[in-house]
Amino acid sequence: MALWNFGGPFETLAVIEPDLPDNRLNEGRVGPDGSFWVGTMQNNLTADGEPKAMNRDSGAIYRVAADGGVAQLTPREFGISNTMAWTQDGRFLTADTLKSALYAYDFRDGTLANKRIFASPLERGLPDGSCLDEDDNLWNCRVAGGASVAKFRSDGQLDRLVELPCSWPTSCTFAGPASTGFS
Repeated sequence: MALWNFGGPFETLAVIEPDLPDNRLNEGRVGPDGSFWVGTMQNNLTADGEPKAMNRDSGAIYRVAADGGVAQLTPREFGISNTMAWTQDGRFLTADTLKSALYAYDFRDGTLANKRIFASPLERGLPDGSCLDEDDNLWNCRVAGGASVAKFRSDGQLDRLVELPCSWPTSCTFAGPASTGFS
């Protein structure tokens, strides 16, 4: 991870997984604690951007503090780490795209515990990036031909599927003062 001041040089802030040079960063967000959270995965692209096969689940989720300190929060067990959302009731929601799984963890004091399934897998695409609405409903983009955004209630039950005109939506957000979701 690097810091960049416009017009200046890139400055290394943190090196994540130096022992796994074939891994790369994937999903990243600023957490409620103000640190940067990032997930990793085995690199699935060649140097010229062409797809390459993956042969292990070696991704994990990390917390990077403002001083560059890195804390590993999960074991290296993710195929493709995706989705990062913190609920009002103290849960952290995340996904493993390769496993078609959405998980919940208990989030306390910058740590994660008690991993469990948040929502049952859908037959429609695979989970990618997400956002929460004001009621802690998770809106999850469905890639791999999913062509939709799935709305999961805060209890993990599927509420609706919003069709999209693209087959690989990767993330979503709400913006503006009236951004409370689809009606």
